[in-house]
Amino acid sequence: MKKYLLLLPLFFVGLVSIAQKKQYKSAIVGFYNLENLFDTIDNTLINDEEFLPNGIRNYNTTIYRDKLAKLAAVIAQMGAAYSPDGPALLGVAEIENDTVLKDLVNEPQIQKRNYRYVHYDSKDARGGGGATGVRRVQQYSGSGGSGFAILRFAGSYTAAATTGSPDRREGGGYTYYTWTGNGSITI
Repeated sequence: MKKYLLLLPLFFVGLVSIAQKKQYKSAIVGFYNLENLFDTIDNTLINDEEFLPNGIRNYNTTIYRDKLAKLAAVIAQMGAAYSPDGPALLGVAEIENDTVLKDLVNEPQIQKRNYRYVHYDSKDARGGGGATGVRRVQQYSGSGGSGFAILRFAGSYTAAATTGSPDRREGGGYTYYTWTGNGSITI
């Protein structure tokens, strides 16, 4: 009888610990340096001559399309061990312009993820130094642990919609949205 009395409290402790497990929804966030993703069209406003068909790299449509396919294959694998949907938010760098982003998000390996992008031109003379945000059109919400989230956008930016009453402020050439609880943002 004493053995059963000792097991009874352990049984209740086990039930309490199971009942207190929290369920979290995760989102994959990543960054990828696309290492000089340039198209083959001459832009007279930047120094992109080395990435033209007659440039020193002999960069052509075949090379460009091959690079897009390889980059998309890597992006398709990012975070796949944790989510089959891949990154919900992906920052990228070293791109020439928004045209190459459009081509990238339309690659067959990642096209069904419905990525959208926000691009800004950098002050790099080659045009390839700007950071870019690529994100899947999806809202994330739910209950979770304590913490906060901060999103930073270059310049003055107003989101299409937010939930969770984030604090919005501008400073230093950026717009910040800060959440201390549940919330979402539609860009």
